[in-house]
Amino acid sequence: MASEFSDEKRAGRGARRAKSPRIQTRRAASELTSLANVLPQVGESLGLERKAAELAMLALWRELTPPPYRDRSRALKIIRQGEAQVLQVGVEDGATAGDLSFQLEAIRARLNAFSAQTGVTIDRIQLMTR
Repeated sequence: MASEFSDEKRAGRGARRAKSPRIQTRRAASELTSLANVLPQVGESLGLERKAAELAMLALWRELTPPPYRDRSRALKIIRQGEAQVLQVGVEDGATAGDLSFQLEAIRARLNAFSAQTGVTIDRIQLMTR
């Protein structure tokens, strides 16, 4: 038997591992917390509600942007600059950015009309060429 162990060890299959201590995972029912009570706290700590609201606002960009710019621009993300919330929008080229810049205040007003539903208010729109 000793020779079998040494053959396995040479082949790399016989390495012994130290046993880890078993952790007791059972708890009394009175100690358990309902998942319905935990999930809101987890979501809040991760900022999931805020992120969902921002994604809803980003989705509105395509619907509220005038037709010539819908296919040449895309809402990328909402960032915070100090107290202001800035919507960053990617555009195809500088010419599109120049033309679209004249429409930004009207688009921002249309987006902010949905701030009651989304909970997000856009203070400024920043255009970025791709």
